[in-house]
Amino acid sequence: MVSTVIATMLACTLLQDGVPTLASPTLKIGDPAPEMTIESWVKGEAVSIEAGRGQHCYILWFWRPLDSTSLQLASRMTILQERYASKGLRIIGVVTEDEKTSVDNVRAFVDECGPRLGWTVALDKDQQTWGAYQAASLRPREGIGTPRAYLIDREGKLLWKGVPTDPNFSDAVIDLVQNRLDPAVWVKIEDMEPMIAGKAQVRQWKEVLSDLDALLRLYPHSSKAVSFKAYVSAQQLKDYAGLNAWAKEFFAAYGKDPRVMLNLATAITNPATMGGFADREPETAYRAAKLAYDASIGTELLGDTAPIYAKSLFQLGAVRQGRKVLADACEKIKGFEADAMRADLAFYDRCIKLLDEIEKETAGAAQPSPAPPASAPSSGGGA
Repeated sequence: MVSTVIATMLACTLLQDGVPTLASPTLKIGDPAPEMTIESWVKGEAVSIEAGRGQHCYILWFWRPLDSTSLQLASRMTILQERYASKGLRIIGVVTEDEKTSVDNVRAFVDECGPRLGWTVALDKDQQTWGAYQAASLRPREGIGTPRAYLIDREGKLLWKGVPTDPNFSDAVIDLVQNRLDPAVWVKIEDMEPMIAGKAQVRQWKEVLSDLDALLRLYPHSSKAVSFKAYVSAQQLKDYAGLNAWAKEFFAAYGKDPRVMLNLATAITNPATMGGFADREPETAYRAAKLAYDASIGTELLGDTAPIYAKSLFQLGAVRQGRKVLADACEKIKGFEADAMRADLAFYDRCIKLLDEIEKETAGAAQPSPAPPASAPSSGGGA
């Protein structure tokens, strides 16, 4: 069975739902982003990419209200909107009208979601926005599908496109708001990933690692490449010494970069990446998570690093220390993201309560049983 990590790496080479096409794209990375043609702005004010030039950058993503993947992404989009609104980010979720999707049922869905859906919602007019982005940007062997995202910079240029469940999406969003999203880099990554995935299919693991190293030299913030390198080293090659040596190189080169350390910590605390208990590397996971957390204090990434740092502590049995990390982060983070983190905090509270009960049971079992009462002395009488 193909691992979930390999499946993620292969995602860019597989068709999404829809009919494959062999036509060359007319909308490419680096091109001016088309203006949207919207029937109704269901939530939020109308957005114009041209009017926002020089001030706003955008995540434009196509989604469906009843699609399970879109629903999972809705909360993450809300967190991103809250985090980066002050830096000019605007997120527009575009719904394309069809026989099952009308403005009334989209409004009903938005109302039902409440604060979980904290971004602009637009209803596409006659599939014109869909055609301008989705159909126009497809590369050979791709299919039209949802969800799909397009990142547009402050100059109105399309700089990234892909599936927002792809780990590359979060990396690209951070680059976008920091004005560091280099389309040339992402074009190279877009070409390298299918090559790496193809070698993984035929289990050329040494070559896969070499190609991943080349990708990480090009773009060290690639969470997908970090995760796949950890997976290949741990689960395929069982090369834990090599994995830890590589991690130490990353500590030395990027120990003060919370994004790189976050990606490394996320990979090495993830059972899907590392495998069973015997395959995990708790020392490396803890060090990467702590470096990520320490470097993120005072930044928007605290909401991502605190849970990973707490998780690394949890895996070491330091449940109370993990809870404190989350509680401290909740004091610094506001809005929907803090509410979501409090749900994690409630889980830690339940674990601590259970640990207290276990400790009491263990202490009670360890105490010696009370001695039986002394027998009454014999009266000494006889027959």
